[in-house]
Parts: sequence; structure tokens; C-alpha cells
Amino acid sequence: MSLSDLSPVRFGAPRILKAETIQKKNGTSETLIYVNNILNDASIRQFLTNGEFPIVIMKPGSNTLYGFKLESISNPINVGSEGYAYKITGQVCISRTECGVPLIIGSGDSLSFNVKYDDLKEHNPNYVIFDGLALPNTDVNGDLYIRASGNGTKATKISWAENITGVPSDFSDCSSRGK
Repeated sequence: MSLSDLSPVRFGAPRILKAETIQKKNGTSETLIYVNNILNDASIRQFLTNGEFPIVIMKPGSNTLYGFKLESISNPINVGSEGYAYKITGQVCISRTECGVPLIIGSGDSLSFNVKYDDLKEHNPNYVIFDGLALPNTDVNGDLYIRASGNGTKATKISWAENITGVPSDFSDCSSRGK
């Protein structure tokens, strides 16, 4: 047995370990995020209806942040040493009012669970925050408004993970190009 066979630590603050996006021929895409532990189901699913952004994205060569508006998230799949995989769908947003722009999660993008605005500023004050994409400092109960791991530990800082974009899932046009 080697160290690479060991599962990642499954306690503490949730982190995205890596992401893979499969771009389909019809222009849609699906992203798998690999997380170090199980997410609190109620906490993550609140983002389906509340208009907040559970994930932030940074494009290569830029320090501008984009928000990811979550439309669906699968149940977790235990993938051993890679953590837990969740399939997410949604839209990349440049502001609270501009989603569905011709932006997708792409190769080389960095993804992280969103954290409250003050933590984001402290991590790197040079980030450009468009229209309040970072989570607010508190929710209506005065708690930090960030998703928690299954054991209740909250994400408290930006932790970037690289995205790998897959090839189109329909290869029928490859034969016409001799590939």
C-alpha cells in the first residue's frame, strides 16, 4: 500500500480538491467537483433557491472572481483517495444580475467554495468582487453564511482547486477530420 492509496482527510472545513468539466457537443457542460468530505446537504442545497453563489471561479491570468449559480447538485459518490464527487450544473455569473453569459467553467480555471466577503478580502485584497458575489457576512440568524461539511465545520477561507476540461462527449465528428 502506498500513501497515494489513502483517502484524504474527511473532517474539518470542506474544500474542493479538483474539478473536471465535460463540455458536450451541444454547448452544455457538466462539472464534477471532488470534495475532501461530505457536504451538509441542507446547507449546500439552500443555494438552489436563495440567489447566493456557493462556488467562486477565477479564470487563468485574471484576478477577477466569477460566481457559480447552482442549479443542481447530485448526491455524493465516495471515490476513495479522491474524496467525494458531486455533479453540479449551473451558470457562471459576472454579477448578481448577469448569469448565463457565454462563460463556462473551463480548463485551467480555479474553483473554490465561496466564503464570506471579509475573509475573501483578507486572503487577497486585489480580487475584484463584482456586485457582491462573495457571500454576505452573516445570514438572518447571525451565523456565517457558508456551506458546512457534514460534521458542521464551515468553510472559512478560499482554497483553490484546478479544473480540467474534458473533450466533447460525442466523438462522431472526429472521423470526418481523420482523427
